[in-house]
Amino acid sequence: MCVSLFWLRDAESKLAPPRPFVGVGTCDVSPDGEHAEASGRALLFEIKHVNRSKEGGAKGETMKPMLSLKLEKKFSGPVSALVQLHNYVVVAYGAKIFVYELNGGKFAPHAFFDGAIMTLDMVVVKDYLLFSDFSKGVRLMRVRRRLHLALPRPRPRPRPRPRPRPRPRPLSS
Repeated sequence: MCVSLFWLRDAESKLAPPRPFVGVGTCDVSPDGEHAEASGRALLFEIKHVNRSKEGGAKGETMKPMLSLKLEKKFSGPVSALVQLHNYVVVAYGAKIFVYELNGGKFAPHAFFDGAIMTLDMVVVKDYLLFSDFSKGVRLMRVRRRLHLALPRPRPRPRPRPRPRPRPRPLSS
């Protein structure tokens, strides 16, 4: 249903350069027809360039791209859109949108959005995610990234304890 090109860096190796990936969103329709529930998959292929000798015995080598399957995630609905947001992969399937990060060769979930109607397409502009739905509606969502600081945050000061209330004295007659 969709194909996208990504440049992702594994979260475990932050100093490594980003690598090229091809993302493919699929839909599996059951033999019962279009009225039965469909499922989908998000496939992530890494693009590797392999040295191969030229044909005909000529000297020299050429670089040929090869695809190797790195990740496969099954979903309960058809995957209609895949986009890259910073170092995250945003997947839309059915009425749901999930944000994943490549972490140690697996999809690590970070955020989600449950919509009311199936999402058809998504576009990323800076920190904003613009997506369209099945009823010709358009939504704009801002995605905030958390700041990861090397220094720990200072602990808040403890609140002072409230003074005990004086007990009421019994009425004297």
